Amino acid sequence: MTEVFKGSVGTKARGPGPEEDPELDRIRAQLVQELKASVARPQPVGGGSRVPDGPGVTSLNQGTVGPFLKGHPRVVLDLWAPWCGPCRALSPVVERMSVRFWPGVAFGKVNTDEEPGLAAGWGVQSIPTLLFFREGRLVDRAVGVLAPEHLEARIRRSLAPPEAFVDRCACLATRTAH
Repeated sequence: MTEVFKGSVGTKARGPGPEEDPELDRIRAQLVQELKASVARPQPVGGGSRVPDGPGVTSLNQGTVGPFLKGHPRVVLDLWAPWCGPCRALSPVVERMSVRFWPGVAFGKVNTDEEPGLAAGWGVQSIPTLLFFREGRLVDRAVGVLAPEHLEARIRRSLAPPEAFVDRCACLATRTAH
């Protein structure tokens, strides 16, 4: 069945829509089942011992940041302030990454106006600053607004499980050996 649509430029023929394709419907149903199953049974990524409670960014303070870092093997902390325009620009990017990397990476945020001691303790002088922790240790930091693809690459580089580095080195060694 082909429909013809008339527009201001001319006519266009369009084939069957996606809702009329049984193969596409079958693939969609399979993907939905797989997604539901993976969300129902989240597993820690990279050898961690705890799965984050859910995707999203957790607001932290002096009393909660320590347990948060101890409870999650891989953490990204966003240090920000409400009056900071670049912080507001980075916030939705961090939110998207928290969903993309869940359950392997936990995301938290610290308001530096309310918690200046935390920022000073990590040597943060400018915001926004992202701090990357692996097994409770600070392993990297980024200052300023990052594009989504740059933040994703930074997360992967800074928080990749050690076996990812071994696999990548082995792959590189086999390439150079030939």
